[in-house]
Amino acid sequence: MSDQVRVLIVEDCDDHSVLLVEELRRGGFEVKSRRVETRAETERALEEEPWDLVVCDYFLPGFGPFEALAMLKERNLDIPFVVVSGAVGEEVAVEVMKAGAQDYVLKRQLTRLVPAVRRELAEAKERAERRALQGKLLIAERMGALGLLTAGVAHELNNPLAVTLGNVDLAETDVATLLQQCHKATSGCSAPPSLQELHGTLAGVNECLSDTREALLQMRDVVHDLRLFARGDEKSAPVDVRRPLDLARRLAMSQIRHRARLVQDYQDVHPVFANESSLAQVFLNLLLNAAQAIPEGAPDKNEVRILTRTDLEARQTVVTIQDTGVGFSPQVKQRLFEPFFTTKPLGVGTGLGLMICERLVASNGGTIEADSEPGKGAQFTVRLPCTEQAAAPASAAAPPTGRPQLSRRLRILIVDDETMVRSMVSRLLADHEVVARENGAEALALLKADQKFDVILSDLMMPKMGGLELHGELARCAPALTSRMIFLTGGAYTAEAAEFFKGVTNPTLQKPFDSAALAAAVSRVIG
Repeated sequence: MSDQVRVLIVEDCDDHSVLLVEELRRGGFEVKSRRVETRAETERALEEEPWDLVVCDYFLPGFGPFEALAMLKERNLDIPFVVVSGAVGEEVAVEVMKAGAQDYVLKRQLTRLVPAVRRELAEAKERAERRALQGKLLIAERMGALGLLTAGVAHELNNPLAVTLGNVDLAETDVATLLQQCHKATSGCSAPPSLQELHGTLAGVNECLSDTREALLQMRDVVHDLRLFARGDEKSAPVDVRRPLDLARRLAMSQIRHRARLVQDYQDVHPVFANESSLAQVFLNLLLNAAQAIPEGAPDKNEVRILTRTDLEARQTVVTIQDTGVGFSPQVKQRLFEPFFTTKPLGVGTGLGLMICERLVASNGGTIEADSEPGKGAQFTVRLPCTEQAAAPASAAAPPTGRPQLSRRLRILIVDDETMVRSMVSRLLADHEVVARENGAEALALLKADQKFDVILSDLMMPKMGGLELHGELARCAPALTSRMIFLTGGAYTAEAAEFFKGVTNPTLQKPFDSAALAAAVSRVIG
């Protein structure tokens, strides 16, 4: 059975292209080919189709292998690249190999073409398999770190949950007492409560609600941290390293607090151009390693210290994580970043964490170094190149505002499959005319008959029909309504949704959201 291969041939002579294809077919390949000879044609071919192999003539007018190789690098395409020529000297061959070509073949020796192609296709397949395995290892290590943090996260959530449930019980009791007193008073059964009694009861309810809000904000922050850490597909951008450091610190604190004091020695730093999620994973792993190097039971005698500074001479931002743990020997230091090497007990470590840290730091253009003496703790230093671009400011939490204050009374449609969400948003928008539906299909049926809505608040993911599908249907039957949509999401994005949001400007509210965020989104839609 023939091996299928898709070949992009960069060649200005059609006869030579035919000879190349015939040679590959004689070698047992089923060939699909396309010939190009200019920069523009090559760019179009790379954009329009996937290729298994590029065969490029060395002598082309105004275009050649160096330019074609640069195109592959710009697109991050790992495609075997073979240069063919009527006459190529040794120096020229070395030059194109240094530029990234895998092999070169003389046209008078085309019998070398098939073995070279088979070898390079096999090696390209191995590289792809290694990349896939590395991706799986990266996910496994990240999930392993999250698994280690589960108990700590439960602790961080259970405290505010206890506060919330206790305060809700107290508030319900006080409100029930008020309602009972009001009922007795209005029915003539007893005298109404005094203003002092009312004030005391309402003050208690207000205190419960205030504490409940604080507890809920703590839970929101924990969920936000986990979502940021788990997100791995974001692009690089200017980052203040103290932000992913703080994220890692919050997630690791449950492991650190029983072993050591945490000290933050932050100096002002220049931003770095990096993937923030990957930096958070690096710092989290280093903090967990620091905690695990310190025995439990004497947190007042041990320390984990985080330091940041800028090395102006080297144009680097430097992050150092130190601990007062058991340390490691020079022999261990030499193997720290080897895959599957670990000094932890069986079942505690995979031996992948530091290897992945090294690769993540390298992918962001930096380096990581380790230093230690047995019994005297350890120090890991991450160096990242500075960027002149400013990092995006951290978003500040909006203050509570009660019901959204909007300029006029609106007609608003709420589409969400969660009854409690519909009820909560309806109460926040009680000053307006609010209509609610529990899925996109019901909302679409309503909107086909009645389009007089100023705002449509729609959940992104719902049974029967979600927000994306509703937007698509409205684009066909009532396009003016699509600009009035605000999407609500719990943070779960499909690939389709991520692609959709690249092309629209509709506001998106991340759950949980408060009244200020809701008011801002509605104001943006109504202009």
